[in-house]
This record gives sequence, structure tokens and C-alpha cells, in this order.
Amino acid sequence: MDIIFLRTQKSANITSIKGISGTKSSFGKPQKSVEHAESHILLSFDNGIVFANLFTMNMRRYLPVFVLLFLTSVSIKTFAQGDVIDQVKETIKAGSAKELSKYLNQTVDVTIEGNVQSYSKAQAEFVFRDFFKQHPPSEFSIIHQGSSKGGQPFAIGQFKSGGETYRVFMKIKAINSQQLVHEISFAKE
Repeated sequence: MDIIFLRTQKSANITSIKGISGTKSSFGKPQKSVEHAESHILLSFDNGIVFANLFTMNMRRYLPVFVLLFLTSVSIKTFAQGDVIDQVKETIKAGSAKELSKYLNQTVDVTIEGNVQSYSKAQAEFVFRDFFKQHPPSEFSIIHQGSSKGGQPFAIGQFKSGGETYRVFMKIKAINSQQLVHEISFAKE
């Protein structure tokens, strides 16, 4: 998430624009307090851009609003990650390849018992339908979920069918502001 603050200040018909981290204008003069400056704030989020033109405002008064906005957007993104993982968990528990395909990317890397293939969404549905027929789920649970250092969400689960147990690993990817399964593997334990 990028948050960019710009401040403009007029001094003797000269306008200088400087990022919030700077302390001097581009003309070498120290800038005055931002409290009464004419300000423009540009907030850029993953799913859109919000531009606010704020005139002669007390920045300290609105700082909590911006912090709250930032924290809310982060929590919504985290909730969306958890939500898709929960939905996938329920579809695997039910053994429903059709429902599972709703949460798959247009192309998905599928690994079943060491066989790695890249499938279209429709092909993956058939692969999972066959897998669930041969291995009807008796139990499925998420053991761990998180994000990689790069911010890509993932989940690790345990799938049980009869006397067989599989470790399930899935990577989630944001596509057009929608969280979808990009990679999924079932490895026999």
C-alpha cells in the first residue's frame, strides 16, 4: 500500500511542492508548519486511488483519521485473505470440485502426489472431481495460514480420506482485487 503526502505552500508567488519527509523547500528556504498550509493528500490503495484536496486544515487533527483509514484497509485485506481460505476449506471438506473451482485462478498449478501440472480453471475442476471421487474427504482442517515475505498469502492444511492423510498447500494471489487460489498441492504424508 502506498501513501503519498504532498504539501504545497505559497510564498511571494512562488509555489514549492515537497514530500512530507523534507524540511526545506526546493528554493532552500525552510518550510513553515504544515498546519495552515494549503494541502493536497493523495492516498493510493491496492484497489483504487482516493484524492483529497484539504484547504487550511490542522493536519494533527486529521492524522488519526488517516491512521484509521490505513489500518482499516489493511484489516479488510487480511479479512479477504482469511475469507477465501475459509471458503476453500469448506469446499474441500465437502469434496465439491465445482465449488472449489469458483476460488481458482484462470490458470492454476496443481500438484497431486508429486504430479505437477498447470491447468485451466475448467480442467482443474475435472482433476479435483476425479481426486475427490477416488479419495472422498473424511476430514480437512487448516493447520497454518500466513503471508510470505513478499506478502503473498498461503495456507497449509491436512486432508484425510479413509486411512490416507495428505498435506495440502495453497498459495493465494490477488487478481483484480479478488483473492484466488494460484497454486494448490496434495502431498501424501
